[in-house]
Amino acid sequence: MARTYREAVAEEFRVAMARRGLSQSALARLMRTNQAWVSVRARGEVPINVDDLERLAEALELDPVDLLPKEWVKPSPPAPDGDAVWAPRGSNSQPAD
Repeated sequence: MARTYREAVAEEFRVAMARRGLSQSALARLMRTNQAWVSVRARGEVPINVDDLERLAEALELDPVDLLPKEWVKPSPPAPDGDAVWAPRGSNSQPAD
């Protein structure tokens, strides 16, 4: 069975927390929320919306796209100034929830 968008983003979120050595409680403190808020999103029980993604990325010192599954995004050709720009792969790469 394919992972849902919710499950895939939750997995990326958990990996990012682990890489930084953060517990759910520590991340909740950084985000000024409670551990339950973090927990239900980390388990994929509650979908991570765009606002949540931005808050999580900021607390983890990441770009929001870093919390998206890598198979769903790819770098576009470099911009004229040399910076890479991220773009979705295909017109509808996210699986249905």
